[in-house]
Amino acid sequence: LEKVTLKNWMKICEACPVSQEGSILQLIYYLRQVTSVCISFFKEAGSEVLSWWCDILQSSRIRLKVKHRALSLLLSMETTASLKVELVSKLRRCLMEFSNQHFPVKSLELKEGSLELNEYTSIFRIFLQALEERASPAIFYLILSVACREEEHVCETEIEDSIFKMMNKNSTDALLGILNVAWDIFNESSGEFSSKIKLATVSRFLLPALLAASSHVTIVFFKQKLEWLLKIVGDRLKGGEEMKCKTLTSKC
Repeated sequence: LEKVTLKNWMKICEACPVSQEGSILQLIYYLRQVTSVCISFFKEAGSEVLSWWCDILQSSRIRLKVKHRALSLLLSMETTASLKVELVSKLRRCLMEFSNQHFPVKSLELKEGSLELNEYTSIFRIFLQALEERASPAIFYLILSVACREEEHVCETEIEDSIFKMMNKNSTDALLGILNVAWDIFNESSGEFSSKIKLATVSRFLLPALLAASSHVTIVFFKQKLEWLLKIVGDRLKGGEEMKCKTLTSKC
């Protein structure tokens, strides 16, 4: 089944064009059945299947309801993407485009009890569950970038729980990759991220992750940052709160 699907993937895509939502749903269902039998399918699928899936999430013509169904394949697609650096970048761009299209600037904009809020939290939980299982830098960056837009996200408690579970489930290399996503935002010096975003990244993502990490992960992480940390030892914070915040979140 796996080999037949891969061999005929282009023909399958032609028969199920992205412009037809019914065909998309049928193919999503089929792929879920394939992966339930052939666990290694998405490791062999490569960029073709990932590209098809990303096209769905990024399309402005496809309803969120259909994309929600497509996200049931997120774990499998992340497995495919993790095999190559360029595919990881592709996945990250895809998820950020999806977020820009469908997520509000702040989750509190959605009315309590509304269908919009229910769908939003349902989708957000899919990302959190995938983060727990895979410690994906692309998914972590998405969650971080969305949550740090506001002081407290509607799923704040669930984010904390997922970070804790992620740090207890995954390998050292995977966890170091996650920690470095947050560190790179904190250590960025081009002005892309504001001081408030950097502070939120450290206090709500990097610090909880380090507190939940094993001693080995913590030691390896800080060993890699030792030269940078030594540069700031002894620095005194001056000025008002805004200036202190900038000092704490800027590179020496």
